[in-house]
Amino acid sequence: MLRQANKAFKNNNDKEHKSFLESHFTVLGKHQILVRIICSVLMVLVLEMLSRRSIPEGLGFIAANPLMFLFNTLIVLLTLSLSMMFSKRNFMMLLIGVIWIGLGITNFVIQCFRLTPLTFMDFYVLKSVSSIFRMYVDSIRMVLLAISLALLLGSMFVLWRRAKRYQKQIRIPALVIGISGLSMLMLSSFAVRVSALSDDFTNLPDAYADYGFAYCFSNSVIDRGIKEPDDYSEARMGQLLNKINSGSDQFTTDSGALATATEPYEGTIQLPGVSDASQNLGADAGQNTDPASEKQPNIIMLQLESFFDANHLVNYSFSEDPVPNFTKLKQSYSSGYLKVPVYGAGTINTEFEILSGMSIDFFGTSEYPYRTILQSTTAESICYNLAALGYRSYVIHNNTGIFYNRNIIFPKLGFDNFVSLEYMNDVEYTPTGWAKDNVLAGQILSALENDTDKDFIYTITVQSHGKYQEVPTEENQIKASSKLPDTSEAFLNQVEYYVNELHQTDAFIGDLLATLSTYEEPTVVVMFGDHQPPLDFDETDLANHNKFQTEYVVWSNYPMDNKKLDLSAYQLSAYVMSRVGYDNGLLTKFHQRCADSPNYKEELLLLQYDMLYGKQFVFHGVNPYQETAMKMGIKDPMVTAMEPGVDVLYIYGENFTPWSVVRIDENAKDTTFINSNTLSIPYEEFENPTVVVAQEAEGSTILSQSQPWTK
Repeated sequence: MLRQANKAFKNNNDKEHKSFLESHFTVLGKHQILVRIICSVLMVLVLEMLSRRSIPEGLGFIAANPLMFLFNTLIVLLTLSLSMMFSKRNFMMLLIGVIWIGLGITNFVIQCFRLTPLTFMDFYVLKSVSSIFRMYVDSIRMVLLAISLALLLGSMFVLWRRAKRYQKQIRIPALVIGISGLSMLMLSSFAVRVSALSDDFTNLPDAYADYGFAYCFSNSVIDRGIKEPDDYSEARMGQLLNKINSGSDQFTTDSGALATATEPYEGTIQLPGVSDASQNLGADAGQNTDPASEKQPNIIMLQLESFFDANHLVNYSFSEDPVPNFTKLKQSYSSGYLKVPVYGAGTINTEFEILSGMSIDFFGTSEYPYRTILQSTTAESICYNLAALGYRSYVIHNNTGIFYNRNIIFPKLGFDNFVSLEYMNDVEYTPTGWAKDNVLAGQILSALENDTDKDFIYTITVQSHGKYQEVPTEENQIKASSKLPDTSEAFLNQVEYYVNELHQTDAFIGDLLATLSTYEEPTVVVMFGDHQPPLDFDETDLANHNKFQTEYVVWSNYPMDNKKLDLSAYQLSAYVMSRVGYDNGLLTKFHQRCADSPNYKEELLLLQYDMLYGKQFVFHGVNPYQETAMKMGIKDPMVTAMEPGVDVLYIYGENFTPWSVVRIDENAKDTTFINSNTLSIPYEEFENPTVVVAQEAEGSTILSQSQPWTK
């Protein structure tokens, strides 16, 4: 009887619960269009509150830009209207709503770490950057997140099972979708005319603030590639080629349109271990020596993660200069501000501009060319242009080789070798888990000494990467203070942590230049910040009032003029090529010769479209750049012996690192790194084994491996 009573009670509860759901779904069914309109308005408000991380500012969007609030509402309404085409239309409306709110919450969380909003491209790179999640989310939060997602999915499944079925409709939802689409078209045209809407997404945070999350995110879904310019034709490209070929180098003169009036510094720079005589190298040393006519220089570029001169923070002060070497280098050597396409994150877009000479501005909203067009084609780059002069190109990065799929993309930019973290020993780490930059100096020297060719070495640092600790760190040598009374202790701790990591990167720069100042081959080092740090500074906090500016310095161990010039990131490589007497490459020539042209940006757009998406008129219809057979690392791991020990097998050889994995007969073994010549695995009996050592990234991605060894 007790069992029957429990069963009856359960059935009664189920009926009441089902009756409750059905009654509410019935109400939704009777007023389906009105309900969707109301839900759209409410969801846009919630999305804006999350995007702006403020309830008042989210509500204020209605008054600040009512046309765009209506536009965002129509976008959400259009997606919700799709649910009416399904038999379980109320559940589908709920599902679409959950997706929108989920995107809003994700956007809120992401902006806490990197300050730039969520775009569809973030889902493109999700797999390749999954390894850094642990830097931002600890294991407890990961577990809570997994439990929350499981509960959400379980709840959605229960609601789907219980949702009432209706007769499928086509005409009503089609009518609503059609009216919404037509209204959006008319509204967008009117909004552009009254300057309430623009297609300018160069400053993504401002675009999301001005135009709304739903509009901007939706735009990032459909906006890809470079649109064909109105005046694109074979004849127009021919005219542009003639203009480029008949021009003269604008970078080699001090009176060019891009030059600033900054006076050269007359003093010397103090670097650790550098003699007084070598300290003056390149510091306003008189007439520029053209190495192209004498001896080709090595060219090293240092892409410095989240690096900028913290002394530009007018509302913060520090117990000592966070970047003493960089501060002196800016004064003594050619330097200037560098306009970069991103703020707080998006390293690979600055990287793309530097390497290719192309502007990100012409691509789709928040697009990463590494994840789109460069998946299927090559592009002109400084690597290809220097290869024609006999250079070998290396890229060195103290992070995993699969980050942003760089191991796939770099061959399409002409690199010959890629030395990633998996090929480095003696790596030290920051408290947040990033590799320290001091490991890079030795890697650069190894590349220089690897062959007799002249070398182009593109080095990517990572130590100053966010996130930054909100609690005091005992290791902090430099103390920070704020002039602003409302600065939180947690934020000040983040600033302090950041400048101390910056200080160590600056020390790496000093040590590297100290070594290269006496290097027997002429060498140029170009250092620049990829973007400002993901810290919530206002532009009023910055001396230059521009979040999209870092700085660059061109150092050399032979005399060069000290010139002050502000550049965009896509101009930097052409400028460096000019300073050493080179003009290889069409984009190189274009930047060098047409930078002061009134149609400069329009003509750069024509070139980029033609090279990547058009008929390649400038190449006579055939892309001249072939993907390189890039080698991972410089020296392959090599197995020379396998010998038994106590409960282990020792594998001996060369060039092992902590990322070396022993594979016997193609089966990976649990590998312990002992030193660069020794690995061990648990003892097993093998008969005629074939042994290789593979360099593996996370997810057991094999980057390279040794030649097979047999006993």
